[in-house]
Amino acid sequence: MHESDPYPYDDAYDPAAVRSQRMERRRREQRRRWRRLLVVCTLVAAVPLLIYGLWRTGRNGPAPVASSGGPSAIAIPEWIDQQIIDLDGAARTGTPIGRIRDIAIHYVANPGTTARQNRNYFNQKGVEVSSHFIVGLEGEVVQCVPLDEKSSATNDRNIDTISIEVCHPDETGRFNDAAYASLVKLCTWLMGQYGLDETHLIRHYDVTGKLCPLYFVRHEVGAFQTGCRILPKERDVQRKPSVNPLLSTNTVAKIQKVYSVFSCAYML
Repeated sequence: MHESDPYPYDDAYDPAAVRSQRMERRRREQRRRWRRLLVVCTLVAAVPLLIYGLWRTGRNGPAPVASSGGPSAIAIPEWIDQQIIDLDGAARTGTPIGRIRDIAIHYVANPGTTARQNRNYFNQKGVEVSSHFIVGLEGEVVQCVPLDEKSSATNDRNIDTISIEVCHPDETGRFNDAAYASLVKLCTWLMGQYGLDETHLIRHYDVTGKLCPLYFVRHEVGAFQTGCRILPKERDVQRKPSVNPLLSTNTVAKIQKVYSVFSCAYML
């Protein structure tokens, strides 16, 4: 037998072994094909999910940051007095807030009380209401709930609103000059932080029909309507908050717009 014969000896050739090797090669090739098919199917399924995720992110904004009791991602300016209430699961639940869509205005409905008194009420055991901010009779602004958490003020809109309670001197619910000016300042700052305009200022009344803030419900002709721009000049000067000349033109414009939303009711 020639040396080139691949099986020079009879016992060197095992048909069963050859068949087994061929079958094993086929099985390996089939496994490789299935793996490639699995990768392709995974990619095909992932692309629509990725596109949908990007669309949802653009529509609803970034996912809310879970609160850990630490400071909010937004830097709080010095003119806001942070007096965060206790995390008790009632007034302050610690629930992460969603994308902010509106700023909800309330009144405390307790004439003559201060921002500190209302903040301390929120902090009492068993109380189930709270707001992110309280504006006081002297224009002080107190923060009660971190901005990355829901407050307990605006019912089913707690998930996507920043809530502001405003103190008032009497039962009419009308804000005094100091509280009014600070409310405008606070709303302007919040609008800048969340990319909102004056059309996103709402009342508690607009959510539930509750007479809150009372004065702005009973005198709602022109109030909270962005088309209201014309004001008597003398009252315009008295009511309009002073504008720092160092502020940008954009910031000044925001202040004027927020002012126009509130001031129409004060002209009544």
